[in-house]
Amino acid sequence: MNSDTGPYLSLNQWRMSKLSRATIATIIIFATSMASVGAKQQGFRTVVIDPGHGGAEVGAVGATGLMEKNVVLDISKRLGQLLEEQLGLQVYLTRDQDIYKEKEDRTALANNVKANVFLSIHANSYRGRGVHGPETFFLSNQATDDDARRLAAIENNAMGLEGPTGSDSNLQMLLWDMAQTTHLRESSVLAEMVQSNMNSLGGTTDRGIKQAPFVVLKGANMPAVLVEVGFLSNPEEERLLADAAYRQQVANMLFQSLNRYRQRHASLIGGGSIH
Repeated sequence: MNSDTGPYLSLNQWRMSKLSRATIATIIIFATSMASVGAKQQGFRTVVIDPGHGGAEVGAVGATGLMEKNVVLDISKRLGQLLEEQLGLQVYLTRDQDIYKEKEDRTALANNVKANVFLSIHANSYRGRGVHGPETFFLSNQATDDDARRLAAIENNAMGLEGPTGSDSNLQMLLWDMAQTTHLRESSVLAEMVQSNMNSLGGTTDRGIKQAPFVVLKGANMPAVLVEVGFLSNPEEERLLADAAYRQQVANMLFQSLNRYRQRHASLIGGGSIH
C-alpha cells in the first residue's frame, strides 16, 4: 500500500494544477464536510450491502449456467438478515431484486444513509478453470497486479462506466479520490478481516488482499471493500455456490467479518484496545 502513496499524491497534485480557484474552494468545502461527517459517526449502526450486477447485466456465468447476479443477491440477503437479527443493525441493499443499478445510485445510497461500511459482493471468473478461491479488494488508482487490473476493467466495463469526461472531470475524479482516501486505512483493515474469514471456508485457496480502481468503490465516504466469493469458472466452486447451504456459510463468514470490524470500531470510539 505504501508503494502507491507517491504516484497517488502526484496524480492528485497534477489534477489540482488543472483546477480553477473556485473549484479548489469547492474541494476544500467538500473535504471539510467529509471530516465533519466522520466525526459524527460515533456508533456503528448502518451497513450497505451491494449485490453486484443485476438485470440484463448477469456478471460471470458458470459452465452449468449459474449466474453471478443471482448468487450474490442470495448471499447479500442472507448476510443482511444476520446483521439485522443478531446485531440489530440498519441494513440497506443496493438492490433486493433482479434489477440493475447504476454505480452512482449504489454509492449515493451508502452516502445518503451515512453507512459505516460499504460491502460490494461479487463472484469471479477466469479463463483457466483451475483458478479458485476468494479475494478481497479495496480502492487504489493503481492495481496490485495484472489480474486485479483485468478484473477491475471487467467490472467497470460491465457497469457501463467510462469515467468522468468534460470540463469537470478533474474535479469529479479528485472528489472521488478524496472521499475514499480518507477511509483508506480502515478499508484495508476491513479487507483483511473479510479475507481472513473467507479463508476459513473449507477447501479454499487464499488469493489475498488486493487493490484496484473499482469504480463502484470510488466516492464512498466510508470504509469500502469488494469481495469476490469464488470463481464460477471453477467447476467445484460453481457447484458449491449453487448450494444454498454453502451460500449460507459464505454469508456467515461475511457476518463474522463485519461483526469483528464493528467490535473494533466500538473499542476505538470507547478508547479501548484493538482486538
